[in-house]
Amino acid sequence: MRLPEGRARRGAAIGAVLCVVLVGVLVGARLAGVGTGDDSGEGASSRPQLVVGSTGAPDDALVADLYARELSDHGHNAVVRTFESRDQLMWALEEGTVDLAPTYLDELRDSLAEQAGSGVQTTPALGSNVAEVTGLMQALTQRKLIAYPTAPGGRTPAFAVTAATAEQAHLSTLSDLAAPGVASGLTLGAPAACQTWAGCLPALRDSYGVGFGQAKELDDGGPGTIRALLDGTVQVALVYGSDPAVAANKLVLLQDDRHLLPANNLLPLVRMDVANLELQGLLYQVTQTLTTANLLELQQQVSAAPDGRARAIESYLDKHVQTG
Repeated sequence: MRLPEGRARRGAAIGAVLCVVLVGVLVGARLAGVGTGDDSGEGASSRPQLVVGSTGAPDDALVADLYARELSDHGHNAVVRTFESRDQLMWALEEGTVDLAPTYLDELRDSLAEQAGSGVQTTPALGSNVAEVTGLMQALTQRKLIAYPTAPGGRTPAFAVTAATAEQAHLSTLSDLAAPGVASGLTLGAPAACQTWAGCLPALRDSYGVGFGQAKELDDGGPGTIRALLDGTVQVALVYGSDPAVAANKLVLLQDDRHLLPANNLLPLVRMDVANLELQGLLYQVTQTLTTANLLELQQQVSAAPDGRARAIESYLDKHVQTG
């Protein structure tokens, strides 16, 4: 497929655009020599395969598809491989069976902080800069991984209730849950990881003083969580603001009035063995466009017309990923 003119000519500018971004991020990394982009099928087939990992969550999968398509459009032999959990995906990155994957800053921090001797801070990453998370860059370097610059948007955790629950319990902020007799009469729905993730239940319990009467294990803000809220199985649930189902079902997001929940910005995680300026440039051109609003819009398009997923991916790249 012939690239639109704006996208086809950006390869020459990528190195210059990304040189500044690279400083401090690739310190100590070994740069592998991947060649320049080649739009021909022959060029792509002659290059080593790049495996883009994904957990299969809707937002994760879309970003993985965006990365893979952008790489393929520039002559790389890129494929997407899906894993059941982020732990499995991280293991594959460390083992070298996956080359790169979209992940989220605080979830990355949390998964590494759980490992003995990692030196990674145990408190939520409230900012969006990888270098500001104590011990994170060192822990990644030890695992021969590199975190490229974060996107403007991501998977900011939020706690949602139905409009009826918000009205009945007078809820608009997370602090409202701490009022006497409120949370003790409610059931929280969240994935198992919420129990220990510092940006989830511990933040509610330790910082807001919220103690729920019951907790029910659900999927990670997915369809099961939405159904459980709507049918009353749970009254409060962990969701993500980039999920179009939140707005579609008119759920109320409780305001984080103490600003204690992590932004959880999206970022590409890459193996050092495949890292180079060209690869970072191509990924950066996509990553910098990924605001929460853009992610939400893309998910809405794909949800409305699943058969048009490939067209939606290409349309997004044509619209947002351009270099003058």
